[in-house]
Amino acid sequence: MAVAAVEPGGPAEEAGMQPGDLLLELNNEPIQNAADLRNRLSGSSPRALFLVLRGRMTLYIPVIRPPA
Repeated sequence: MAVAAVEPGGPAEEAGMQPGDLLLELNNEPIQNAADLRNRLSGSSPRALFLVLRGRMTLYIPVIRPPA
């Protein structure tokens, strides 16, 4: 799943996520689609670890979301 946009000043931007990044995993589990990502984020802790493909490089990006 590709990142279309990153909210300026938001947690993903602060963590270094960029438009065009491909999200491969969330907390060491593959991401199937956008609905899967939304469901898993809604039920998870504020900390999320993404495995991202950027160009030819893979990297882990930890994101800490503010409390709801």
